[in-house]
Amino acid sequence: MVRKHSVYSVGTVAWGVVVFVLTVLIYSGQAAPFLRPSMFPLGGIPGFIAFVAGLLVAGALVIEWLQKRAWVGAGRQVRLEPAERTLYSKPDLVGTVDGRSVRVRTMKRDSGGGGDSESSTETVTVVETDLDHTPEEGLVIGGQGEDAPSGMGSMALDLEGQTVGEFAVVGEPAGIAPDVLTERARSALAEPDLNDAVLAGEASSILLAGVPSFGGGVGDSLSDGLESRLTEAVPGGPEMVRTETSGVLLDPEEIAAQIDAVTAVAQEFEQATAS
Repeated sequence: MVRKHSVYSVGTVAWGVVVFVLTVLIYSGQAAPFLRPSMFPLGGIPGFIAFVAGLLVAGALVIEWLQKRAWVGAGRQVRLEPAERTLYSKPDLVGTVDGRSVRVRTMKRDSGGGGDSESSTETVTVVETDLDHTPEEGLVIGGQGEDAPSGMGSMALDLEGQTVGEFAVVGEPAGIAPDVLTERARSALAEPDLNDAVLAGEASSILLAGVPSFGGGVGDSLSDGLESRLTEAVPGGPEMVRTETSGVLLDPEEIAAQIDAVTAVAQEFEQATAS
């Protein structure tokens, strides 16, 4: 299945190809008499650079604006509204679904490619809801058929869990998982096939405990670096349930499935951890 956000990524690449071909045609004289280099305010190399850069930037802005419109439109189909007005960037989508406040937002994170360049980052869509209390318990729910939740994105963590139904779960305390993963919660989690992991309550400490130890010296630096990346990757406190998906969700059905999964887990988690 081709996800909608991929269409915009392909569109950006296609626009770059069009600009390149058009530039070659103009400056080789093959676009004459309709377009000639002399028609542009700047000639020579400066004119060439300004022309190409202007077209590329203009096209990228239009595509970004169209994607933002699609993002807001998808949110409205699942009863979410933008939290603020933006021109190009994707605003947080907020609203109430089945009596629960829900937020859907995008964020960038290090994809593990190394360095600080843009090429080493990826965009993810985060779906989250607040809990009615701040629990001491935590839960990390992995995908169906996994031996243990893999963690976040490309960060391989050493997590030992249990299996509840078709799902791999790490819980603290361990006995909380069956109480949370009721038939309703498992049914909701089975619908979206895009979840990386569902984090409930004090899940960050569970993930941090799964950071492997590489031994002293350079190994300690690797562990510290992974812990730092993990802390940045899981913003927010224990008072929420969240999940994420690689890329930008623009399909209302995909967003609705993620919301249903998160809200179902939140409801069962609240009941299981109520004082």
